[in-house]
Amino acid sequence: MATLEAQHATALPRERQLLSRRLFLRGVAGTLAGAAAGPASADTIRQLTLVRPATGEVARDVPFWWAGAPYEQGLAELDWLLRDVQAGEVHPIDLRVYYLLAMVQAQFGRRPILVTSGYRTGATNERLRRQGIDAARNSFHLRGCAVDIQMPGVAPASMAGLGLLLGLGGVGVYANFVHLDTGPRRTWKG
Repeated sequence: MATLEAQHATALPRERQLLSRRLFLRGVAGTLAGAAAGPASADTIRQLTLVRPATGEVARDVPFWWAGAPYEQGLAELDWLLRDVQAGEVHPIDLRVYYLLAMVQAQFGRRPILVTSGYRTGATNERLRRQGIDAARNSFHLRGCAVDIQMPGVAPASMAGLGLLLGLGGVGVYANFVHLDTGPRRTWKG
């Protein structure tokens, strides 16, 4: 699998909405006993290893939080990996999605997370719906606030259970993957 090109790491300059320390810590207080605590100090680094099986791309140990702030170069690389592959369009992913993924990764032994769907354009979402795939009309994927993931050796129900425990958004459990988003709390089985 190829690593992401350096040119994509800086392809998407933009402002990010910062998570306040209190908001983040309130959402995860006591849930992972320090394994995925929020940005605690200026030297805290949060990073992810994500794989996009459909394209063979790997983002290995990419930092998204560094020196007390979002790390734009790392976010751009991760946003590229979570792009709408069919449309070739990149969109900023909600920083809270990356924190959710980091908590999942921390809980399950830092295994790589396989991303089957990240951002989707409206056209891609409608194409999926026409194909009979369960894609909501107002999907959080359209806003860059959702991911569908798998993890080698971890059942989707286990990842969904962690998502429910965290209570930071929507959790959908499917036979082969779990959907996590930063929208309102809700659960479903697909």
